[in-house]
Formats: sequence, structure tokens, C-alpha cells
Amino acid sequence: MKSKDYKPQIDGLRALAVLPVIFFHAGFDLFKGGFIGVDIFFVISGYLITNLILKDLSEKKFSIFDFYIRRSRRILPALFVVTFFSTIVAIFLMTSEELKFFSKQSISVVLFLSNFFFWKNTGYFDPNSDLQPLLHTWSLGVEEQYYIFFPIFLILIWNFFRKKLIISLITIILISLAISQFGGNFKIQNFTNNYPFFKLPFEFFWQAGSGNFYLPFGRIWELLLGSLASIVTFKKNYKIKKTDDLYSFIGVCLIIFSIIFFSKDLQYPSFLTILPVMGTLLIILYTNKSTLIYRVLSLKPLVFLGLISFSLYLWHQPLLAFNRIYFGINLPFSHTLLILLITFFVSILSWKFIETPFRKKKQINNKQVIVCLLTSAFIILLFSFLIFSSQIKSFQRNLPKEILQSFKKTNPKNCFDINYAHIIGNKWYCELGDLTKDISFVVIGDSHALALKPPFDFAGKQNNKKGILVGFSGCPGLLGVNSIRSDANIRNCRLLNEKLFKFVKKKRIEKIFLVSRWTYYTVGNQSKTNFNLVSKNDKLFSNINESKKSIVYGIKNTIEKYKKIGSNVVFVNQVPEQIYDPKHVYRKSFDKINNKIDHKKLNNFSLDLETHIRHQKFMTDNLKAIQKLYPNLKKIDFDRIFCNKVKCFYGTDNSSYYADKNHLSITGAMKTKNKIMELLN
Repeated sequence: MKSKDYKPQIDGLRALAVLPVIFFHAGFDLFKGGFIGVDIFFVISGYLITNLILKDLSEKKFSIFDFYIRRSRRILPALFVVTFFSTIVAIFLMTSEELKFFSKQSISVVLFLSNFFFWKNTGYFDPNSDLQPLLHTWSLGVEEQYYIFFPIFLILIWNFFRKKLIISLITIILISLAISQFGGNFKIQNFTNNYPFFKLPFEFFWQAGSGNFYLPFGRIWELLLGSLASIVTFKKNYKIKKTDDLYSFIGVCLIIFSIIFFSKDLQYPSFLTILPVMGTLLIILYTNKSTLIYRVLSLKPLVFLGLISFSLYLWHQPLLAFNRIYFGINLPFSHTLLILLITFFVSILSWKFIETPFRKKKQINNKQVIVCLLTSAFIILLFSFLIFSSQIKSFQRNLPKEILQSFKKTNPKNCFDINYAHIIGNKWYCELGDLTKDISFVVIGDSHALALKPPFDFAGKQNNKKGILVGFSGCPGLLGVNSIRSDANIRNCRLLNEKLFKFVKKKRIEKIFLVSRWTYYTVGNQSKTNFNLVSKNDKLFSNINESKKSIVYGIKNTIEKYKKIGSNVVFVNQVPEQIYDPKHVYRKSFDKINNKIDHKKLNNFSLDLETHIRHQKFMTDNLKAIQKLYPNLKKIDFDRIFCNKVKCFYGTDNSSYYADKNHLSITGAMKTKNKIMELLN
């Protein structure tokens, strides 16, 4: 039996929220902005929860215990069932490394901290997120944190500062909205124990840290706007106006516009989030029985989808993720539709047999609810800790030894990433090639330079030449450029490069090979969530534009200075940066029945050449301009080794070219030896 205050259009609005999210995660292009469905849920939650609290406060019967129990009944039973289901399936489908990572996810879900976990570990728009079964629980983390603290805040303000309630909410909303715009600057890796305690790039549009996406500080304004709407309209008799139809229609238009035209390429959330949020508020405030939108949102199919929307939201991501883990990342359209159909039926069962009984006190009393939830939480935590401690192991078989060995990467052997290498007098570089000769070439750069140590060593021996390898990880070998890092006292990038320059000048060394992961300092990784910013000289702060300018300046400055002392610079282009971890790709491409790699699956995971070209565009365009200034500048490009006209490959059926997403394995690095030998002659 429905309450007299029941508003069917709210359930219809829930359907309008959940469907775009599901279609976005399913990969349907028309819904590339479908992630805004979460914003709709936030506004609805803020509005409805505040209504309930205000009603009880005004009748002087509000109980914080009863509130928490009601919220627990609403959210936790279905959430814990989905989490436990996902844990069991993960044991069978995930590799050991993936399973341990998943166990941390499930622990964070039980502790209501999954949004903080994903902020620290993965970007929402990162392609790898498609393989995370519990990624979507980040939004529940935000809501749970809101449910814990907002009632306490509201009670205090209501009892002691009631006249300042609205102004207090508006103040918090404005601060939170500002954080949503600038919060992308905040990434946990940017905080340090050393002065000045943080290294932040201050950008207006910046998604790198995902702090604005996952954390409550940049999201609470959406929930509080719903709360504000509830407070303003509470116990006020609304008079139907002619403009209601127009306002509610505009609300729907704003939501549909956001779904169609927003995309993962936007910073989100940001000031742009005002569009779907305001659209939701217009629908809540102006949709009544006299409006067209009421009649549409009150249609029985939409209302029913709204009723099961929570279960739909909970089940769709695990079912999609596990299918992608087992069958491959790019599921056929028919397969995706089948998953969505299964999601629908599972959600009906979940709503009917889990959600509904737990909401009814007559069926399950408070004591039983508490016992059930504590028991469920304990079981999930127990399984998760047993997985993390390797007491419960993956059912996935190991790959053949030859493939496992091919992931091996270069070991620096105490000659690269040496603490204080910028000031110590000996053992600050690796020796390469024919050690009986005088030094005739230098390889300088970051960890990508280290990855190419084996082919440079081989080429040096073949050509009877000696070389050295110098560098720190995260340090481009450019003069006049400083890598902004918290450990600059022990690994000073700028000073090491200057030290090398003096060494080259003194030894009259002929060739300098500049090797780095150039996109790391200019555009970030493939999902634009991981950067290492640089600046000119010793600036403590930088941003992405400053970092780009500094890299271009550094390349020109380095070429010019080495040219003046008679040394020739060879620029080494970055190898293609893959999207998924190679160990994951090979395991998911392994045909257990035939005991071999499924070549089609392996290629399916491999990076599109078009994506690689787009990722490298900034460096490619600027290098062309630099070559016009320095026509004698030589460069090495490895694209023809690792790519064809369509794909840039992970490796062969028997071995991986990569140790991780962007570093070549020793096997992959040795494929470059002939190119390197050409330029050593």
C-alpha cells in the first residue's frame, strides 16, 4: 500500500537516472554522458532524505538510531549480497593479482569507503574500470557518508541555529561546487611529508586526480541542493502554475542534453554538472499531476523500473565486468544485450526477495536486521582477508613459463635510480657495450631509458663502443628542466642532468640519446589520470600547460647546449603505451582447452594505432617544429616494430613485448636493437 505522500514521478525519475548509467557502462555510444544518472540519484536522495528528517523533527519524533536502521534496511542487504556474489565469482575468474586487488575493493565496500579506495587506485573513466566489478559502489560510499553526517548536522542547526539553516547550506553548497571544479587537482600521490607538503597542478579543468569525481567534498553540493529544495518547500502548499509544464519540460531537456552531449573527455564533476542537477531539481519541484512530464514519468513501466532501480544499479556492473573478464573486453552487441536482460531479471528477484522483505519491520525486526547485516559484513571481510593473505587462491591456471618469463623487465643492478646520484662522485651511471673502449655514447632519461638498457648494451658490444646509462625514474634527461617531486633532495633531476652535461663536455662524448616517456610529462597516461609534471629550473609548482612548455623548451635547450660542445643528440620517440596490463591481457587471452594464446583475443586487447597516434600528437607536432630548427637532429621511432596499420601489439602468442602498460620487457626491448645499432655506427 502506497503512502499518501507517494510521488510516482520520483520513481519514474529514478528510471531516468539508472538506465543511462547502465547503457553508459554497457558502452552504448548514444549514452556517452550516461554517468550523469548518478547526479540525478544524488539530488533525489538529498531531497527525499531531508523530507523524512524534517517531518520527524517537526513532529519531535526523530531518532538517529531509527534513521540509520532505515537507511541500512534500504541499502545494505542488497549491497552485501552483490558484494558476496562478486567475491565468489572473482575467485573463479580473476588472476591472483586481480583477486587481491578485488579483496581490497570488497573491504572498502563494507567499510563504506569504496569512493576513497577508487580515488586512490583507479580513474572512473580509465578503460580498466570496465573490469572492476564493484566500481559503481563509489556512489553508494558518497551517499553513505552523507547519511552518516547530514542528520547530525541538520539536528544541530535545527535546534540551535534554525534561522541560519538555509544560509549555512548555501555556503556549503558553494564551497563544494568550487571543489568539484578544482578538485581534479587533488590526487593522493601529490601529498608528501616533506615541505611544502604537496605538489599540486592548479588547473581550472583538470581530472587527473579524480578527487572531484569520487570524494564527497566535491559531490555534497548535489545532495545538499536536493536537501535545500526539500527545506524550502517543506509544509508549503504548492499552487499549480501554468509555467509548471514548461519548467518540468526544461528539466527533462537538460538531463537528455547532458546524457547525449557530455562525455568522458569533459572534466566531471564541474560547473557543467549544474545542468543535470538543475534539470533534476526542476522535475522534482515543478512536476505535478497537471504536467505532461508527470504523465510520462508516472507510466507504469517507468515507475516499475524506478522501484527496482537500486537493484538494477547494483547488479549491472558486476555482470558486465565479469563477462568482460571472461569473454574479452569488447563484447558483441548481442552479448551485451543478453547481459542487460539477465540484469533485469536478477534485479526483479533481488528487489522482491532481498530489498522488499528487509524494508518491512513486520517481516524482519530491527534486531534481526542488525544480526543479518553484521553477520554478512563479517563473512565478506573474512573472505576478503583470506584472499588477501593468499589463504583463498584463484582458480585461474598459470600461463606457460615462456610467457611468464617474457614479462621480465630490466634490473637496474644498483646503477640506475641511485640516491644522491646528482652529487656522489662514483657509481652514478650504468656501463654499456664494450667496456675496454672510451665512452662514446650516453643514454639519458627516465625508466623508459632503463627499459632500453639491454639493446643499447648489445648494440654497443656489436659496434665495439662503450656507453653509459644515466637517470632517475620520472626524470626526463633535459637541461634546464626540473621534475617536481617530493624526493628531490635525494633524486634531483635538474642537477643530475647538469652533472651529466659537464661529464660529457669533459670526456668529449659524441652521442646523447634522449629516452623518456614523453607523454608522462605532457598529456598523461591513456586515461589522463597520471602525470609527472615538470617545470623550468627550480619552480616548486607546475600545471599541465607549464609542463608542456617546459618539455619543449628543455628539448631545444638540450639540443642547443650539446651542439655547442660538439655532441649530437638523438631523440628517441616513446614506445606505444598500452591500456591494459600485459599480464592481465595474456591471462585473458589464454585458451585453457588448447593450452595456447587465443590470437584474436590478444589482438583485440592491443592498442589501436589511431589511439597511439592521438596520444603522441603533442610530442609529434612539436618534434616536427624542432626538427625544422635543427635539421641534423636524428630520431628513433619504434612504431614500425610494434605496430601495423591498425594495431600496436602486446607481443606474439609466445611472448610479451611489455613488462607493464608502458615499459618494454627485455624481450620487447631487444626487438629495437637493429634500429639502435644503425644510429650507433
